[in-house]
Amino acid sequence: MPCINLSKTIGMSVPISDEKLLIPLCAKLLKQIYEPGYRFYKGGVMLGNLTLDKSQQDLFVANDKSTQLSSHPYGHLLRYASELGNDRWLPRAEFQSNRFTTHWNELLSV
Repeated sequence: MPCINLSKTIGMSVPISDEKLLIPLCAKLLKQIYEPGYRFYKGGVMLGNLTLDKSQQDLFVANDKSTQLSSHPYGHLLRYASELGNDRWLPRAEFQSNRFTTHWNELLSV
């Protein structure tokens, strides 16, 4: 099966940091670049032009309650389905180098 390398970019009119908005945008982009019959070797999301969370917002953007909800005492219990225990998204680790300098159990002995 042939491999393919595609990319897509989307611009925002105002800075956003809400996962409730970012995840559907990423899903929309993935649907746009998906090509049946091709195998995707790797995938990822790159974020550019990052700014501080305290930047000035647009005056005409509706204020959402999601920030209040996530700061609620039980807000840490809210998760997206993509975050729940599926480790298949982890990068493949077939050809890892030894970690002599960072893990004691892999220390080189001569």
